[in-house]
Amino acid sequence: MANTNFDIEVANPYAEALFNSILQLYMKEGYKNKIFFETLLDAEYILKLLSSSPVVENCLMETSIKDEDKKRILETCFSSRKNTNSITKDFLTYLVDKKRIDLIEIILPIFIKKVEDFLSIQFVEVYSAYPLNYLQQQRIFKSLKSLVYSELLISQIYSPQICVKFRINSELLGGLTVKVNSKYIDLSLRKKLQTLSEDMEKKWFE
Repeated sequence: MANTNFDIEVANPYAEALFNSILQLYMKEGYKNKIFFETLLDAEYILKLLSSSPVVENCLMETSIKDEDKKRILETCFSSRKNTNSITKDFLTYLVDKKRIDLIEIILPIFIKKVEDFLSIQFVEVYSAYPLNYLQQQRIFKSLKSLVYSELLISQIYSPQICVKFRINSELLGGLTVKVNSKYIDLSLRKKLQTLSEDMEKKWFE
């Protein structure tokens, strides 16, 4: 779906409404982040489902299909998924009733961005030449958390979230490449060899 400025303008109040609903529950339940993460997972699940299931996507977008049928489709989509937040289900039903379910793929990314900004989530991608086991991932996670938030954690005033995704890059000879938001930290063997080679060239041709 091509996102027009008009679609985004229409979608934003719905994303804001969902965010405010979660925010109210968050405050009511003693400022526990769990409600935000549950809804984030729901939103990501829906977007992934729509991108991988064109039939479901087309049914929800098709104006000739009755609202009740669309609700049944949504219910079926969530039937095999445990722990789906009731707010998520109610929100999707609300979009169907308001004839705005066709904007779901615009509304949810806006909502996700609002939640990420609110929770101050920092996204880190770790690339390695080979798959890392659980213990290796945990050690890297702790090191990254300390590295990224060292000053903030020492003050103990502010504790943001860190989301780490581990990926494979077969071009690496060894070591790691870390991407924090849009910045790269190259700890790979390839980078070390390249640096060594450049240093040697400087010495040879000076």
